[in-house]
Amino acid sequence: MVQFASEAEELPSRAQIRRWVAAALESDAEITVRIVDGDEAQSLNSDYRHKDYVPNVLTFEYGELPLNKSGARVLAGDIVICAPVVAREALE
Repeated sequence: MVQFASEAEELPSRAQIRRWVAAALESDAEITVRIVDGDEAQSLNSDYRHKDYVPNVLTFEYGELPLNKSGARVLAGDIVICAPVVAREALE
C-alpha cells in the first residue's frame, strides 16, 4: 500500500513506488510506504524512538505473516519517508 500524507511537490507516483519496492524485495512482503511531512515524521520518531528530530526514513517491522500460497513466510512492515528531508538530502 502507498499512502501520501505530504504536501510536497513532485512526489513519485504510486506506480513508481510500487515498482521500486518490488525491485528491492527478495521475498514476499506486505509493506505500507507512507510519504509524510516533517511534523508527522518528528512525531513518529519521538513516539517510537524517543528521539526529537525529523528523520529521513523510519521503518517498522511487524514480523512474519502466515505462510503465503507457495508456503513461504511473508514479512510485514511500514516504511515512512519524510519528503522534505529526503528532497533536501538529495540536493546535498
